[in-house]
This record gives sequence, structure tokens and C-alpha cells, in this order.
Amino acid sequence: MQQTATLCMQDCSATSNCTQHSGCLGMNLNEPRLSFEYRVSKKIAELTQVVHMLFKRQHERECELAAVRSAYESELELTRKDAAERLEAQELLARDREETAKRLDDDLAKRRREFDEQRTKLERKLADRDAQLARLRESRDQMKKMLEEAGREIDSMRSSVSLELSEKGERSRLVEEENAGLREKLAKLSYKLAERERVADELSKELDSAKKRAQKWNKECSELQAYAEEQAKAAEALRLKNKQIENELRTMKRDANRRLSEGLVQPLGGRGDRAAQSQTERQLEEECERLQRELTKYKLELANRDLNLNRVFNEQSPMIVDLKAGRIAAAGGQQPTPPTPMSTRDSAGRSFRSAGLGREKTFHYVVSQDYEEPPTQVRGGEMMILSL
Repeated sequence: MQQTATLCMQDCSATSNCTQHSGCLGMNLNEPRLSFEYRVSKKIAELTQVVHMLFKRQHERECELAAVRSAYESELELTRKDAAERLEAQELLARDREETAKRLDDDLAKRRREFDEQRTKLERKLADRDAQLARLRESRDQMKKMLEEAGREIDSMRSSVSLELSEKGERSRLVEEENAGLREKLAKLSYKLAERERVADELSKELDSAKKRAQKWNKECSELQAYAEEQAKAAEALRLKNKQIENELRTMKRDANRRLSEGLVQPLGGRGDRAAQSQTERQLEEECERLQRELTKYKLELANRDLNLNRVFNEQSPMIVDLKAGRIAAAGGQQPTPPTPMSTRDSAGRSFRSAGLGREKTFHYVVSQDYEEPPTQVRGGEMMILSL
């Protein structure tokens, strides 16, 4: 019988007697070959172990796939809920903005009426100043006439005194005293006339300056109103475009849901039908994403326009109109304590303020009344009253 060496089943490479593993069975080269049945049973046991290991790995893979599928389904559900909450928040924000726009439109109309009243008062004040200046000029002319008459009287009195001096020394003294009194009176009248002329010149200059500033105010108010109307039209166009895109997005979603439902109800067609249906679904999804991106772009553009409008309205200094002193001057140095700012909007419902968004155009109007109170300063990032 042929002598052969047997290898250990537990990766033993011994070709002689192995006493460490049971698989070697204590065999060596001198032992005879095992029977055919034993070797077959041995191979069957090995294959059984391999099959058991494969089944175990397959079961682990199925458990892993089930966990991944559950995680993906949970993530999709959370994504859908988050999208629904965001849409609801955007709708609430849109309603709040519409209410705020209506309220601010009312405030703007009220402020415009107040501005018209203040401008009317200033025009009346300017008319009063014109009348006062005319009266001062008439008074100046009268004073000049009085001075001329006084000079003529002095000349006549001097001539008469010179004739009477040779006759009456006492009368000469009286005449000298009278001349001194007339000279003093003439000096006082000259001083008063010069003072009135100076006051009249100052009032005339202040009146001219006030007229120029009023013209500048009217021009700037017209320009700002035109700019606000232009921005309002642009914002309204963007809002209409947003609404149109939202309607298209909803229509596309309804069409996609309807087509998906029709695809679920109809029987399964061939491979070409399924490919066409999947391609249609991908096209619908791409169109929805495109409309969503376009909607986001227009919303950002609308916000940027509001910010740009608010930055335009924040670059000019306040103006002080002192009705008691009869003058108008730019407010410099220490400013009065500003009250709580009030907001307003234009006719399209846009705020002159940014949302905070950035610097704002300010219009200030400070009026010193005839009674003793601290001057009221109406100012704020959204109040349009008067500016230089």
C-alpha cells in the first residue's frame, strides 16, 4: 500500500506526525490512506461550514439594508415636514408684511398732510416777513425825510441865531443850548436809522436764503417722490413675478402628482414606457427646482431693492426752522433728543427703512415755537418731513 503524508485541516503544514490538532488524527507518512467515505464526509462538513457562513453574511447584509432604508425614509419624512413648515412661515410673513404696508401707507398719508400744513405755515411766515420788511423800508424813508427837515431847520436856526447874536446875548446862549439838543437828537435819529437799516438788510438776506432753501426743499422732495414711485413700481413688478412663479410652481406640482397617480393606476407597460415615464418625472422635478431657484432669486432681488432705497434716504443733515427768531439754519453741533422714530411707506407698500437692513434716508424738521418749550425734533429713519 502506498504511503502518503496527510495535511492538518486547521492550516497545519506538518508533513510528519502532528499531535497539536485533532484534524491530523495523529497520522504520519507511515499510516495507510483513509477510506473514501471518510474523505467525502470530511469535504461535506467543510462545505456545510462554508454554506452556513455565507447564509450568516447574507442575513447581516439584509439587516444592514433594512436599517439604511429605514434611515432614508425617516430623513425624507423630516425633509417634507421641514418644507411644509417653511412654506407656512413664508405665508405668515407675507400676510404680516401686507398688514404692515397698509398701516405704513396710512402713516405716510398722515405725515404728508402734516408736511403740507408746515409748508403752508412757513409760506405765511415768509409773507409776514415780506410785509415787515416793507414797513421797515417805509420807516427808513420817513426817518431820512425827518433828518433832512431837521437839517434844514438847523440851518435856518443858525442863520437866525447869527442875526440875533448881535442884539441879544442871552438869547444866543439859549440858541446854543437848543442847537446842542438838536444835534443830540440828530445823532440819536441817525443811530436809530442805521440800526434799522442793518436789521432790514439782515432780514432781507435771511428772507432770500429762506426762499432759496424752500426752492431746494421742493426740488428734493419732488426728486425723492419720483424715485420712491419708481422703486415702488419695480417692487410691484417683482411681487407680481413672484406670485406668477409661485402659481406656476403649484401648477407643476399638481401636474406632477396627477401624472404620478396616473402612472401608479395604469398597468405596467414595456421598458420604453417606464423609461419615458421616468424621464418625464425627472423633467418635472428639474422644472420645479428651476422655478424654486427663480422664485428665490426674485425674492433676494426685491430685498436688495428695499435695501438700496433705504440707503438713499440716509445721507442728508437735519434742518432747524426757528419761527420765534425768524431764521432757518442747518442743525449742527449738539442735536435735540430725538423721539421715537416713526415709519412710513410709499404707495406700493414699501418701507423707506430697511429692515434693518442698512442706513436710511432721514428727514428732520425742528420748529421753535413762541412759547417756552424745548424744540420738538421730528426725526427718524422712516419719517419724511423736511431736509436740505
